Amino acid sequence: MGKFIVIRYRPNQEENNRYSVIISKKISKKATDRNQIRRQLYEQIRLSHNEESVQTQQFDILILPKKAIMDASTNHIQDDINSLLNTIR
Repeated sequence: MGKFIVIRYRPNQEENNRYSVIISKKISKKATDRNQIRRQLYEQIRLSHNEESVQTQQFDILILPKKAIMDASTNHIQDDINSLLNTIR
C-alpha cells in the first residue's frame, strides 16, 4: 500500500504481467478526471516496465488509486508505482 495507490496481485499462467486500473467515483465524480488518472497510471506503468528484469513468476496486478492521487504530481506517482512494483518483483 503506497501513499497514492494500492496494489493487489496474484500469480497467473501467462508469459507477461497483466495490469488493470480501477478508479471509483469516490476519487472523482467526473469521468474526464478518472480517465486522465487512468491514462497517467498506465503511462507510468509503461515507463517503469523494465525489460531487463526477468521474472520467474508473472502476476495479474490490480491498481487502485487513493483520493490523494488527485493532488499528486507525476513524479510522486511514478515513485509510488516503482516502489510498489519492486516489492512484487
